[in-house]
Amino acid sequence: MSIHYSPARDTFFDASLHADLPADAVKVSADDHAMLLQARTAGMTITMKRGRPVAVQPIIPVEQRRAVAVQGVKAEAGRRIVATASLIQQANDNAAIAMAALAAAAGADGDPAANVIANAAIDRRQRIDAIRAASNQIEATIATMSARSLTALDVTADHHWPA
Repeated sequence: MSIHYSPARDTFFDASLHADLPADAVKVSADDHAMLLQARTAGMTITMKRGRPVAVQPIIPVEQRRAVAVQGVKAEAGRRIVATASLIQQANDNAAIAMAALAAAAGADGDPAANVIANAAIDRRQRIDAIRAASNQIEATIATMSARSLTALDVTADHHWPA
């Protein structure tokens, strides 16, 4: 088995299977072939250096890195919000808050048990709003971060979020 790499086609060819190799194909060892395939799987690209294929980290534009970081912030905020209150709990909280507001608008004292439920709902809503505010702040910070800073950013770290 003789493996060759074609930079023009960015792929490998086995000479025992491909009778006509591309003109730019260069022979690579089995070890190099395995290493290059593993590197490609890890997100690296293959380029030519001194006539040999080598794996390199792709240069990702800072705007793309920022977009990925913002997606991470949104995912983490969503995770923290659902940990605070499930979607069903949030819907029930919205109903409890609305019922308490209607009772107050009508001048009714309201049922004491319903008031306890509404106060707990308001507390969860305030915690969720704090998570959203933190998410907005992190996203605003990301918009000004350098590529190096983005590499070190861990949006899951608790210090970014309200306790």
